[in-house]
Amino acid sequence: MRMTKEHLKFTILVAVVTLLSGFLLFAQVRFSVPFFARLSIANSGPLSCTAGDVLLVVAPHCDDEVFGAGGFIYDAVKQGATVYVVVVTNGEAFRLLVSRPSRAPLLGDRRQRETLEALEVLGVPKDHVFFLGYPDRGLELLFYEHWLPDIPYFSRLTRREFTPDTSFRPESPYCGKSVVADLEEILRMVRPTLVLTASPFDTHPDHRAVYNFTMYALERLRYEDPFFENTRVFWYLVHWNLWPHGSLTGPGVKLLPPRELLVPTIRWQYYFLEKDTVFAKMRAVRKYRSQSAGGYPLSFVRANELFVEARKARIPTLFEGITVDGRWDDWDGPNIAFSSPEVRIRQNGARKTSSPFFLAMAKDAEYLYLAVHHLFSRKVTYRFHFLPVVPLQGGETVVDVEVGTEGRKVIVIPSEDESPGTLRYVLGCDGLEVAVPLALLHHAATVFFRMEVLEGKRVLAETIWKVLTF
Repeated sequence: MRMTKEHLKFTILVAVVTLLSGFLLFAQVRFSVPFFARLSIANSGPLSCTAGDVLLVVAPHCDDEVFGAGGFIYDAVKQGATVYVVVVTNGEAFRLLVSRPSRAPLLGDRRQRETLEALEVLGVPKDHVFFLGYPDRGLELLFYEHWLPDIPYFSRLTRREFTPDTSFRPESPYCGKSVVADLEEILRMVRPTLVLTASPFDTHPDHRAVYNFTMYALERLRYEDPFFENTRVFWYLVHWNLWPHGSLTGPGVKLLPPRELLVPTIRWQYYFLEKDTVFAKMRAVRKYRSQSAGGYPLSFVRANELFVEARKARIPTLFEGITVDGRWDDWDGPNIAFSSPEVRIRQNGARKTSSPFFLAMAKDAEYLYLAVHHLFSRKVTYRFHFLPVVPLQGGETVVDVEVGTEGRKVIVIPSEDESPGTLRYVLGCDGLEVAVPLALLHHAATVFFRMEVLEGKRVLAETIWKVLTF
């Protein structure tokens, strides 16, 4: 009997522990995530579309516009808004279907037809859809390495350096300047009050690039036409590791943000859908028959969609400049713009938002000051990328500043002059201070900025492209 009682006690103990573990896991999934999600969107403004609005949705590939914003598009049409859609690539790089480069254009044409069918379900007419025809899996390189038309990108899939005949502007060179020109022309033509575009945090490089191109085109147009000052921009997320989790779908299942992106600087908005909107989105998603037959596309068909309003980082002007001496005492104050949570860390190929260092910025009349404080090895190299937004009659310039133990290097494209002017920096054991002359950035009021920290050729950390305003 003694052995039987001990066995019974052990069985009860195991059962209790199992039940408690299951409850805690259930509580973590059902309660913790929505709680933090609610905290992160508490101060966000409402996202809506009325009969007087013009909505422009910019998608990297055929299907992203429906995955990320199909429900909102359907509701906007129902409310009487005018809706346009821009698809930047034809999605030729879908590897499950393209085994030979010669098949890539055929797949691109098929995906265009599927997009038109899907958007017809949502109420968008065919003549409101624009296909730009730029290279799939090449947009991020167009935004940075192939900005100018004299160095076009060559796509191994399409075997081309120019957009195909079915594009918005046929025979446009594969370069960043061409993408911006197309977007500017469409923006002038439709004059949107609201723009939905891809996320700067998306793990797919084309999506990050589409966000950058959209924001850059809008910033340039604001030099020309004050109308665009009032155009609101929101982004939607499609790719983030294994997100969205689970195979559940339908009007009773919420779409929650990825845990790693539940940070105060990202203010998520939940746009809830009526049942008829959910089922309309489901019908639209099913039009993409060339895509995976798995549950991933339908995992976006849920009770809500997620959007975040795009924001620019305003860099404060100091009355007294920063002393570039490798010390941090003059960086402590309310007039300094800090950026820590939005730094993406690469660990075994994965991207996270937690950061072991901070990036601070400030400016005076002559310099943009940057400070990076971290716990990395001293043998790292810092690479800063700048893309000043210049008036439409001006010329685009890409500025690279690289600082490491072997010295500094400044490259200005298209100019061959690599003179840094009065660039100043101090490299310490726990970080870097650098002063970049504003003249090098053409004294632009808005600058796109990105930073990388490298150890040799390995990227230890990187930021997303940030839109800085002075």
